[in-house]
Amino acid sequence: MIGLFYNLKLPESLDFAGVFQRVNELFDYCCSLRFASIDPRLEHYRKLPEKEPVPKPKEAEGQPLYFFLSPERGPLGIVTTHIQVREHEPLMPGESRTYRDDDKISVRSLEAYYFSLLPGAGGIMGSSFGVAKWPEVLAYKHPDDPDGPTLTKELPDHLSGWSGGGAFIAADCANPKHGGVANFLSAYLSMIAAFDAARELGFEVSVSDTSGFWDERDVDALLETLGTSLVEEAKAVGRLKDETGAIICNDIVTRPDFEHLESGRLPNLREVWDEDLARLIELTTDRPNQDWRSSAGGQA
Repeated sequence: MIGLFYNLKLPESLDFAGVFQRVNELFDYCCSLRFASIDPRLEHYRKLPEKEPVPKPKEAEGQPLYFFLSPERGPLGIVTTHIQVREHEPLMPGESRTYRDDDKISVRSLEAYYFSLLPGAGGIMGSSFGVAKWPEVLAYKHPDDPDGPTLTKELPDHLSGWSGGGAFIAADCANPKHGGVANFLSAYLSMIAAFDAARELGFEVSVSDTSGFWDERDVDALLETLGTSLVEEAKAVGRLKDETGAIICNDIVTRPDFEHLESGRLPNLREVWDEDLARLIELTTDRPNQDWRSSAGGQA
């Protein structure tokens, strides 16, 4: 699996104007990248006290803000997140465990500012960039004793200040029916360029990149990792299909080279890039000599 797992933070001392300015600048920059689509709204979610009247959408510096009053409509990691409340002993080698739905509980942020986008056609999920203010302490009932005392738990450090996270699972973007390797690179490198820009705008950026590209900035190594990942996934899906006879709903089985991948043959992932993608590759592999305010590739 190739994916990006990320968290953005801004200082808690920032007021709305400061948070809005930085999120809005990041939004403007992302519009210049090669994302498949971007929701043109900057969303504002605020948890309302009981009986407070529902506010109407308002304008701020010409940008419409929409109140998401239902946390189910907002992105996980920004409007809501999950906190572990049932502790487990570490697994020993060879052991397995079935986790329960109530091992974690949902926590709603107090206020959030963000925008949403689809990095690339065929990606497993959309992504959201933004930050939220979270309660400092979580009050909850232990799932094993719902009638017992109310317990408290401090939220983890990554939820301090203004913070928000998300994920992007990318390998399916490389399927030829979605646009192939160019689509994959456009999506993946646009996410990387957005993280770089966020850092320059004053965000504290934490990224876990299963491909290693965030640290290495080597496109050839990224494509090699993609090829290996596709082969491993095809082999696993093929074994499951052979053992169970089930119909497998996995995007990789729709690739025209699925049987080649399943047999262990690496795909040909070398292509000639168009000018915009070549510029995006240069932007994300040579950061010290680039200025994101003037060097972004054009919108796909």
